[in-house]
Amino acid sequence: MTVIYGRQLTTFAVSPNGQSFAIQVTDEQARPGALILPTECLNALLMTLPDIVKRSLQQRFPDQAMRVVYPVGS
Repeated sequence: MTVIYGRQLTTFAVSPNGQSFAIQVTDEQARPGALILPTECLNALLMTLPDIVKRSLQQRFPDQAMRVVYPVGS
């Protein structure tokens, strides 16, 4: 398994045919990298991100004082 320690998300790109997308990052030495996945992975990614955020906050703040909040429309 290749491990990349990302430092920053830079941008994203969608392939011209819409079959894949890339999440572009820079690593700890500021070198560019990308994770390229088929677009079929987008739904799984969207469904997983809220749980990743929740677990990350629970690990960082064991007293559970931090919460994820989303803006409300006008």
